[in-house]
Amino acid sequence: MRRTSFTAVSPAGLAIEKVTADGEGVVIIAHPTALDAACLDCGRRSRQVHSSYGIRPAKAAYLG
Repeated sequence: MRRTSFTAVSPAGLAIEKVTADGEGVVIIAHPTALDAACLDCGRRSRQVHSSYGIRPAKAAYLG
């Protein structure tokens, strides 16, 4: 399989690791490039991952 760079289509601050497609849709595995991030609940910055979740691209558009 050919390796592809997704840098040109990745949003700023996000690195795409893997993209796969099946009969149901496309799965994109990505991670932030920053060393820390603000908690969505309290706003405090942390380097520790508190949780992870899946999101549909249509929903991600309004998250900014």
